[in-house]
Amino acid sequence: MRLNSVDYIGNLYIIDGMSLPDKDATWTLGKKVLALFNVDDNEAAETIHVSMDLEDVVGGQQNVSISINGTDVFRDTVTAGENAISFDIPNPEDGNIFMAVDIPDAVSLLQLGISDDPRELGLMIKNIKFIAQ
Repeated sequence: MRLNSVDYIGNLYIIDGMSLPDKDATWTLGKKVLALFNVDDNEAAETIHVSMDLEDVVGGQQNVSISINGTDVFRDTVTAGENAISFDIPNPEDGNIFMAVDIPDAVSLLQLGISDDPRELGLMIKNIKFIAQ
């Protein structure tokens, strides 16, 4: 799933916590992102590899924790880059992946004195990938 203004399809999956798309990616908005994806076209796979490419990170790094269907699957300090966030999950029987991304240190650029942008930002997500394994 690409999260840029050219081929943005995030509104099909994002429940809450994402800003409007920029040219290359989309900023998280606030301290939590909620999304629902379906991977039922990968029924034969036992595992789904999930990764996110981050275009930018406010402050250079952010603490991030992610749960999938209520189970904690990732907790680390992340920086920008390809596959900056990466983990494996069991392929859910119903194909549904409810993702909660916590970014407790998200902050506005206004608070940091960088710009007059009052939005509470954390991660600029370029894309989220689900790969059957």
